[in-house]
Amino acid sequence: MRRLTALLTLLALTGCGKSPAPAEPSSAASSSQATASGGAPAAPSTEPLGAAPVLEPGCYDDAPLGEEPTEALGTLGRACAPGMTPILPAPSQITLEAGRGQLKLTLTSLDRCFRAAVVAPGARAVSIAAQSPSGAELTTARLGAPFALLDTEGPVCPAETGDHPLTIQTEPSVTTAWVQAWLAE
Repeated sequence: MRRLTALLTLLALTGCGKSPAPAEPSSAASSSQATASGGAPAAPSTEPLGAAPVLEPGCYDDAPLGEEPTEALGTLGRACAPGMTPILPAPSQITLEAGRGQLKLTLTSLDRCFRAAVVAPGARAVSIAAQSPSGAELTTARLGAPFALLDTEGPVCPAETGDHPLTIQTEPSVTTAWVQAWLAE
C-alpha cells in the first residue's frame, strides 16, 4: 500500500473570523501537519453514502470543476478558502481502499480554523468528515458531486488541538482521490 506523507509548518498570525468552542486560545505559534494515508480509518463506518442530494448553494457554485483534480482543488481553494494558506505544499494524491481513506490534520493552536476539500474523479458522491482528537465528530460534508468541501458553511474551528482525522468516502468506490486543506491566517 502506498503512503503519502506531507508536512508543512505554519506560523500563526491571527485567528479566523469564526470563534472556536469555549476554550482558551493559545497565543503561541501554531504548526500544522497533514498526513495522508490510503486505507480504511481505525473505526470505519458501515453506513452507505445513500442517494446524492442536490448541491446546496455555496462558494463552489461557479467553480469549473471539469478540470484535472489538482486544478479543481486550486479552483475550490480560491473560491472557498480565500486568504487561507494551503497546509499541504501541493494537493496530495491518496490511495483509497474500498472507496475510503483518511488524512490526519494536526493542529497545535486553537486560534486557527481550517477548510478541506477532496476531489475524486469517477465518484458520483464524495463525503469528508472531521473528528476531534478525542473521536467526537466535528462536521461532515457530502455533495452529490465528485468533490466535497469541509465545511460547506465556512471554516471549521476546532475546540481541541492534536490530530484531527479527516475521513474520505466515495460512491461508487474509486481508488484515488486528491486532497487539500487550508488554514486561516
